[in-house]
Amino acid sequence: MKSLKGKVMLALLALTVSTNLFSQGLFSVGIPEREKCVTETGVNPFTLDLVTDITLGTLSAGTFITSLVIKTSADFPRYNPATIYDRNTVNAFDRWAMNPYNAALDKTADVAVGLGFALPVITFGLESAFGNLPVMSLLDVGVMYLEAFMLNYGLRSILKMTMLRPRPYMYFDSRDPDGITSDDWQFSWPSGHSSNIFMATTFLSYVFCEYYPDSAWKVPVVVFDTALAVGTGVLRILSGNHFLTDVLTGAAIGAACGFFVPFVHHLVAQHKAKNASAPVVLENVGIIPNGVVVTLSFKK
Repeated sequence: MKSLKGKVMLALLALTVSTNLFSQGLFSVGIPEREKCVTETGVNPFTLDLVTDITLGTLSAGTFITSLVIKTSADFPRYNPATIYDRNTVNAFDRWAMNPYNAALDKTADVAVGLGFALPVITFGLESAFGNLPVMSLLDVGVMYLEAFMLNYGLRSILKMTMLRPRPYMYFDSRDPDGITSDDWQFSWPSGHSSNIFMATTFLSYVFCEYYPDSAWKVPVVVFDTALAVGTGVLRILSGNHFLTDVLTGAAIGAACGFFVPFVHHLVAQHKAKNASAPVVLENVGIIPNGVVVTLSFKK
């Protein structure tokens, strides 16, 4: 208990110090003009909004919690060694890309997903640390990323536990012993690794391009994100964990969540900016003995 308390206090201290450093700009450096965040000109491509974030937060958190409830309460089928899995029963589109289990490629995909999850945190955290992203914008990014993560996790997990599709390695002699022990062998569709990596990389690419539209790093960021996401999907197929349709569906779900959440916040930001810039025009000014009556109208 003392050790846990010490770790919590240390984490809070680190968070406090980091926040102060960011807000005071102690790490600020000279940023080339084309690399500057668009917020330098007063334009914020994303913004949090009470109604929007209550709606999105409820949707994403509700989906996330529902998946956890199903996972902990559902009675999933147990592995039966006597069951025979015939490859000929698999559709032709998926059959050609089926593979036995490969532990090394499985672990490599885990590392790739971990990197993908960390990239938005590292990228925007460093931009803020070096004074090229306001602290409040960093908060916006954090909330959006959390909403996208929960929505993606909930959707793909509910689908996995509803469909109960055996993984490709079940059709071979080489299987994942841990997957069989944990009953994970039956959660093939859609691919969780693919949905996770495509959510994170799509989120990073879209948000980065909006904050730094003139940056020379835009193309490298998008290309690297795409290569990492596609490579992870390929690893999931080669490791025997997923069929091709598992990966394609997971990629579609992840990319949709990674784009949808910040896109909604972008639309809200545009709407607020449009209203804020609407000129005020005086109309129907009428003079009466006791004063002046002025009717205001807003042109948008």
